[in-house]
Amino acid sequence: MLHGGLWATALNVTDRALRIVYLVVLARLLSPSAFGLLGIALVTKTVLSTLSNPGIEPAFVQRTDANAERYLDTIWVFYAVRGTVVAVAAFVLAPVVASLFGAPGATPVVRAVGATELLRGLVNPAVLSFRRDLEFHKQFAYTASGTAVEFAVAVGGALLWGSVWALVAGIAASRTVRLLVSYLLSGYRPSVEFDAGAARELLSFGKWIWATTLVVLLATMGDDVVVGWALATAALGFYQVSFRLSNAPATEVTHVISSVTVPAYAKIRDDPTALRTAYGRTLRVTSAVVVPMAAGVALVAPAFVPVTMGSAWTPMVPAMQILAAAGLVRAVIGVGGALFKGAGVPQWDFWTNAVRAAVIAVTIWPLTDGWGIAGAAASVALGAVAALPLWLVGTTATSGLSVTAHARSVLGPLAGTAAMAGPVIAVRQQTVIGLVAAIIVGIVVYTVTTATVYHFQSEDALTDLRSMSG
Repeated sequence: MLHGGLWATALNVTDRALRIVYLVVLARLLSPSAFGLLGIALVTKTVLSTLSNPGIEPAFVQRTDANAERYLDTIWVFYAVRGTVVAVAAFVLAPVVASLFGAPGATPVVRAVGATELLRGLVNPAVLSFRRDLEFHKQFAYTASGTAVEFAVAVGGALLWGSVWALVAGIAASRTVRLLVSYLLSGYRPSVEFDAGAARELLSFGKWIWATTLVVLLATMGDDVVVGWALATAALGFYQVSFRLSNAPATEVTHVISSVTVPAYAKIRDDPTALRTAYGRTLRVTSAVVVPMAAGVALVAPAFVPVTMGSAWTPMVPAMQILAAAGLVRAVIGVGGALFKGAGVPQWDFWTNAVRAAVIAVTIWPLTDGWGIAGAAASVALGAVAALPLWLVGTTATSGLSVTAHARSVLGPLAGTAAMAGPVIAVRQQTVIGLVAAIIVGIVVYTVTTATVYHFQSEDALTDLRSMSG
C-alpha cells in the first residue's frame, strides 16, 4: 500500500501542481466569463455522465477474485455506449442549457465538451486494473500525460485565441492522449462482448455507488447550477476557480490515499483488527496533512489571489476561504468513504452524502441570493459539517475505531494549525516576498507545534509512517 501510495502521491502532486499553474496562467490570459462558459459546459457534462454511471468502476476495483479480468469487455461496451449517449444528449440539450443560464454563447461550448465523452468511452478498460492492483506507476503515466498535454494546448490556445475555446481544445487534447496511452500501457485489448451475468454482479454492488454519486452530484454541482443561474456567467467563473484552488490541496491528498486504501481495505476487510489499525493509521496521517493545507489556503488567499492571478480575481477571495474550510471537512469525510467502499458497506457513504446534499439543497438559494458566491460557499460548508455526525457513526461501526481515537487523530494537527494562524496573518502581504514568507512561517510553526503535541501522544502520524514503511 505504501509503495502504491508513493506513486499515487507523485501522480497527484504533479497533476495538481500543473492544474494550479494552469489556472493561474490562464486567469492572466482569459476573463472570468470564459471560465464561466466552460463551467456551464462542465456542469452539463458532469450531470449527464453521473446519471449514466451506475458505479461499475468502484465495483470492479473492490473485487478480489482471481478472474476479475472477465468483467473488462462488459465494462468497455458499457462505457462506449455511455459515451455516445452523453455526447448526443449534450448536443441536443445545449440550447436549453444555454437558455437556462442566460448565456447563448454556451451552446457550442456545451456541444464540444460533450463530444469529448466519445473519446473517454473508448479508453482501454484495463486502466481500472491499475488502481485495483496498486500499479500506480501506470496510473501516473496515464493521468499525467493527459494533464500535461491539456496544459500545453490550453495555454497555447489562450495566447492565440484568447477565448474559451482554448480551454475546450485542452480538454479534447487531454482525452485524445489518454485514449492512446491507455492502450500503450496495457497489452489487454477489449472486444465487443457483453456478459449479462458479469454486468449483474457489478451492478449489485454498484447500485449504492450510483446512488451515492447522485447525492454527491447534488452536493457538488447544485451550487454551480444556482450560481450560474442566479448570478452572472462571470460569477460562475469566479466560483469554480475559487473551488478548484481552495479544495485541491486537502481533497486531493484524500483522493491519493483513498485510491490506495480502497483496494487495501478490500483485502483485509475480514480481519477486524487489521482493518481498525489500517483505518486509524490512515486517519492520523491524512489529518496531519490536510488540516494545515486547508487552513493554509484560507490564510494566504488574500495575498495569493492578487499576487498570482491579478486584482481582477479578488472578488473570489471570501468564497475561496470558506470553501477551503469545506474542503477540509470533505477531505476527512473522504477517508471514511474509502473505508466504506473497501469494506463492502457503501450504503454508509450514500447516507453521509445524502445528509450533505439535503442541507445544501435547503440553504443554497437563500444564501446565494443574499451573499452571492460567498453565500454559495457557506452552503457547501454547512452541508459538509452536517454530514460529520453520521460519518462518525458509520466509521466507528465499520472500523471499530472509537470516537475518542477519532478525536485524538486530529488533536495535534488542530493545535498546530491554531498556532500558525496568528503568525501567518501577521507576515502576509500582497507581494511575492510577503506571500512566500507567510507560507514558510506557517510550515515552521505548524511543524514545531504538532511535533510537540505528538511527543506526548502514544500514537501519531510519524510513528504510523515509520510502521507502514518498515
